[in-house]
Amino acid sequence: MVKDHGSSEGDASDRKEQLSKKAKDETQQTLERNPYLMGKRRFIGLLSSLGVSGLSLSYLSQENAAAKTDNPKKEIPITSYIVSKEYSDADQEEPVVETVPREEWAEIIAAEKLSKDIKKEVVSQTEYDDIYSGVRTANNGGKEVVVKLISTDLFEIEIDGVTEKVDKSEGGQVKYEYSSTKSPSEEEVQTIREIVSEASQSLGTVSIDLGGDTEKVEIPTTVETDKEKLIGKFDDKYRPVVGGIEQRVYVRRSPYHTHGTTCSTAGWGYMLTAGHNFDLPSDDRNYRRVHQPSHGATGNFVGERDEVIFEQVNDTVRRDAATWIVEDDIRVQQCIASEGGGCRGAFYSIVTEDKIKSEVGNLSYTMEKQGTATGRTDGHITEWEPDWNNVTISADSDKGDSGGPMYVDPEDHNPYSLAGLAFANPENGRTRGMSIEWVLDEFGLSLS
Repeated sequence: MVKDHGSSEGDASDRKEQLSKKAKDETQQTLERNPYLMGKRRFIGLLSSLGVSGLSLSYLSQENAAAKTDNPKKEIPITSYIVSKEYSDADQEEPVVETVPREEWAEIIAAEKLSKDIKKEVVSQTEYDDIYSGVRTANNGGKEVVVKLISTDLFEIEIDGVTEKVDKSEGGQVKYEYSSTKSPSEEEVQTIREIVSEASQSLGTVSIDLGGDTEKVEIPTTVETDKEKLIGKFDDKYRPVVGGIEQRVYVRRSPYHTHGTTCSTAGWGYMLTAGHNFDLPSDDRNYRRVHQPSHGATGNFVGERDEVIFEQVNDTVRRDAATWIVEDDIRVQQCIASEGGGCRGAFYSIVTEDKIKSEVGNLSYTMEKQGTATGRTDGHITEWEPDWNNVTISADSDKGDSGGPMYVDPEDHNPYSLAGLAFANPENGRTRGMSIEWVLDEFGLSLS
């Protein structure tokens, strides 16, 4: 009898392939059950596929992620804040790691969709478009959509041809120049309540796709009115020079200037502000003198222009940031200004883009803006544009606020956490800025 060696060898090869495939499948199942057994590169690849940003990835490790979650696919770890080594007294910057449950993402996504749909309904049926429609955590722990109608304790007067608002709660003292925002009447509030009620009945059950599975999420909706408090111009003399104060940029031998706001010191001897603050008519476009306070072209010189980024798309500004170099004899301090020339705290950490996008629409997460036109205002994150690193918050701003800091105060996180650099007022009740993560990376600077 002759043996069929070819058949025997073929069977052995098939068995070898089957065993190899079985081993790979078992390894894959083991890694799916415990991603922390992956190699570092594969683990980072997993987090990247879940949408974690590059900055978060650079501070995340299997060790600090494992300290927060047993399963990073169900509870996604992100770097939410980066704390300066000066504050933490460490050898390097320290990350603050948080997790976002996938179930919460489902509610956030559903609520954001409903929030946009509800606002479209209100705007399409009324002439009142100055509303804030966002997401917050309800008393039961779930998400709810809140439509906010904003009013103020302010009335308008005209002084020397300039319309100003006067704060009635401050005894009628003129505090700042500011353009008018119409407060809703009682009839408008009632009309909007009815529109929202009808829309929520038809739109309140939201279908979303989560990991390939379609889920239906019930999201409640409510309408509220709110009052906004606007304070200060921050146009006093500040020495040392700090963030959130008046700056004016002059061209040599010319009275022409722009009026803006400082954001924050960065590195050694640099101050951040908006790029268009240096957009001046001059043959010598590289010569820009910065003054603070700006009561003339002499005597208040504090620095000169350094780098400027200013990009537009279809006449809409998308990227806008600059640095100026502080004069050797001018002291600066990593601090945010208080009224009357003082200082109320330091920016010792930044808010990451991952944290920003995880808090979009969350009315419980407050972000402030400080500028020399409208002072200090606050609101929630209403929009995140990842292609241009733009963050928009529901806080008023006006000409002169450009360059000012957008930040989270110690009531929400300690220390003060710088989130953005304001550059635009896209509509009443809004401030748009560059994410500070992008700004610092682009200029190669840090808060340390």
